[in-house]
Amino acid sequence: MRQAYSKTRIQNGKPRGIILNDKIEIIGYKAFDNDLKCRGFQYEIGKSYKQDGDIQVCENGFHFCENPLDVLSYYDLTTSRFAVVSGSSNSSKCDDDSKIATAEITIKAELKLPDFIKKSVDYLLSACGKETAASGDRSHLAASGDRSQLAASGDCSQLAASGYCSQLAASGGCSQLAASGGCSQLAASGDCSQLAASGDDSVVMSCGLRSKAKAGKDGAIALTYKDEHGRFRIAVGYIGEGLKAGTFYKVNSSGEFLELSK
Repeated sequence: MRQAYSKTRIQNGKPRGIILNDKIEIIGYKAFDNDLKCRGFQYEIGKSYKQDGDIQVCENGFHFCENPLDVLSYYDLTTSRFAVVSGSSNSSKCDDDSKIATAEITIKAELKLPDFIKKSVDYLLSACGKETAASGDRSHLAASGDRSQLAASGDCSQLAASGYCSQLAASGGCSQLAASGGCSQLAASGDCSQLAASGDDSVVMSCGLRSKAKAGKDGAIALTYKDEHGRFRIAVGYIGEGLKAGTFYKVNSSGEFLELSK
């Protein structure tokens, strides 16, 4: 969304965020815990809030991100709730990502996973165009058409697809892969990856350790773990055969799927 910047905030002789001009509505995305709280503050859908004092990103104000996937740097994909929000007046922007602090915020609507993925796709497509592969760290790839193919080899990459039969693959650690279309295939080889497929008949696989995954109806999940002897093994689970659709799982050293609490 179009923004107007005024000046850089200086703290201890170094730049500390960018102040945005007042009276410009900024649309963004915010994550919460399962009770719709953020850092202990209780929010409600449809409500507006105001913060007094000097607004400075990471220190004071209501925080959210313009890039939906940036919120996953602060909140876990597996246990969080998401919402589209708007903020304006006396705002400060982070230099490292799209995080913004504002004096006022409105929680406009909650986003379920397919909606969150679509918003992520729309945002990344507007930012990166039609790229389908990337090798640098912190890459952003998105596709909205059916049978899309996305691949990233850098760490902390973000891949999102909303079309059917999409294929997403990431080899870097701490990557985030999300697909909302049916029959999608998600694969990650880096440790601590997060994979989410909400469409039916999807397959989610990770050969990295300590990964988390969820799949839709009639889907399958394959996660790598080390047994008590330190040997790599792969646990495979099927939605409807002990695993629930739309629920995140990890595996323990015995190869058992453990449902992650919300």
